Amino acid sequence: MVSATTVSALRAAILSRLATLTLMLVFDVAVDDYDTSGSLTTLDVGSGGYSHQRTSAQPTSSGGGGEFAASCAGPGGAGMLDAHTVACVVCRHAEGLVAWDSVYFVQIALEGYEYEQSRAFFPALPAAMRYAGRLMFGGPQVTRCAVILSGLVITNLAFIISAVLLEQLGIAVLGDAVVARAAAILYTFNPASVFHSGIYTEPAFAAVSFGGCLALVRGHRNVAAGLFAATCAVRSNGVLHLIHLAFDFFDATVLPGWRAGVRLWWMRDKSPRGKLSHHDWMSRQQRELTWQRRRRTWMRGLLASTVALIARSLVVVAPLLIVQWSGYSAFCGGGVETSVGVHYEQTVRGGGME
Repeated sequence: MVSATTVSALRAAILSRLATLTLMLVFDVAVDDYDTSGSLTTLDVGSGGYSHQRTSAQPTSSGGGGEFAASCAGPGGAGMLDAHTVACVVCRHAEGLVAWDSVYFVQIALEGYEYEQSRAFFPALPAAMRYAGRLMFGGPQVTRCAVILSGLVITNLAFIISAVLLEQLGIAVLGDAVVARAAAILYTFNPASVFHSGIYTEPAFAAVSFGGCLALVRGHRNVAAGLFAATCAVRSNGVLHLIHLAFDFFDATVLPGWRAGVRLWWMRDKSPRGKLSHHDWMSRQQRELTWQRRRRTWMRGLLASTVALIARSLVVVAPLLIVQWSGYSAFCGGGVETSVGVHYEQTVRGGGME
C-alpha cells in the first residue's frame, strides 16, 4: 500500500513536471532559441507519417503560429482542424524542445553514432527512446517525432520515479519521514528542473541511482550492483557508484571482520597453566579446535565477501568498458583512418542500430 508521504512526493513531482513543461512550451513559442541546432530539421508529414529529414536551410526560429499554419495544413486546407494537423502541431512543438544535448540524443536514437563527438553521449537513453517510440507509435520504421515524444515521456516519468525513490531512500537512511518528504519536494522544484523535463540523462540517472542506493541500504547488494551498472550505461560518472559498494563493504564486512579477527586471533586462553588433569587437557583441546573452526569460517566469510565485491564492481563498470571499447573499435580500430560514411556503416548499419 502506498504511504501518505509517498503520495505527497508523487503529487509534487507530477505538478512540477506539468509546470515545467508548460513553461518550456510557452517560452519556446514566445522567445527565439539561442541554440538553433534543434530546428535544423524538417518533419515530412505529406504521407501521413512523420519522418525526419535534415537540412541546413531550415529557418532557425522554433516557434510562431504562422509557421505551424503553413507547414501543418491538413488535406482540408489551413482552416481545417483534423487529426493530421493536430499531430503535426504536436510534433512541431515537441521539436521546439529539442536543443543542446537533446539534439545528439535524438540523432543517435535515429541514426546511431555517426560522428566521433557523439560518443560522448551514452547509449541507454537513445536506445530507450528508439524502442519506446516503436512501442508507443507502432510501425517498424521509427520516426523523429516518435523518438522526441518518447524521449520526453521517458525523462519526465523517470523524474517522477526518482522523486519517490529519493523519499524512500531518505526514510530508510534517516528514519524520519517528514525530513525525507521535505527533501523529495525540494528536489522536485530544484533550479535545474528544466533539465529533468527535457531530453537529458539527468532524470534517468537520478532514478536508477536512487534505486540502487535504496537497494543497497536494504541489503539487496546484487540488485544494487545491477542498477549501478545501468547508471554506467546512462552516464560515465555512474562508475562513481563503486564508492557506495566500497563503503558498504567496509561497514558490513571490514569493521565487523576486524573485531571478530581480534577476538579469534589475539585473545589468550585464560585457563591456568602448568600440569593439567586429563579432563582439563581434553577441555583445552576442544576449545582450541572450536577456535580453529571459527577462524576458518571467518577467513572463508571474508574471502567470499571480497570476491563478491570484486564481482559486483566488474558488473558495475562493464557497461562503461563496453561503450569505450565500442567507440575505440569504431573510430580507432587498427589505427586506420576511415571516412564518416564507413563509420556510419560499421556503427549503425552493422552495429544493430539499423
